[in-house]
Amino acid sequence: MRVRVEFDSDEFRRFRDRLYEAVDRAVARAAEKVRSDAIENLDRNKTNNTGDLRKSIISSREGWDRYKVLVGELYGVFVEYGTKPHFPPPSEIEKWVVRKLGVKGKEAKKLAWAISKHIAVYGTKPQPFWRPAIKSVPAYLKEELERALREAR
Repeated sequence: MRVRVEFDSDEFRRFRDRLYEAVDRAVARAAEKVRSDAIENLDRNKTNNTGDLRKSIISSREGWDRYKVLVGELYGVFVEYGTKPHFPPPSEIEKWVVRKLGVKGKEAKKLAWAISKHIAVYGTKPQPFWRPAIKSVPAYLKEELERALREAR
């Protein structure tokens, strides 16, 4: 018994190209979802004090169907996981007190000192923004890849 399968190779190439483009768009959407969800989480956690951490979350294309999403600010890891007890400079905490709480002058200095002492004893609690953003990606990407296949047909 013989079976012969023929297909128009030009049509196949066009389908393949459409599929590649659709997969690339799906991966790009997933990368953007991680970025935007991480930013939303910062806002929801009210950990977006200066906006620097928020602005440092970027996604970039690394090649066909490969994107990188990263947090550019080093302190993002301390926001995500919290810190062990340490004594932060009260002058830096004072800046936060003024920005976040609107307290100024001697009250800001006293409050900053008290917060620094608290952190020296207890550390800071985790305020996850990154891990929750990544957690939803596998299911989202599966949906997007299924959509990509439908688009390519």
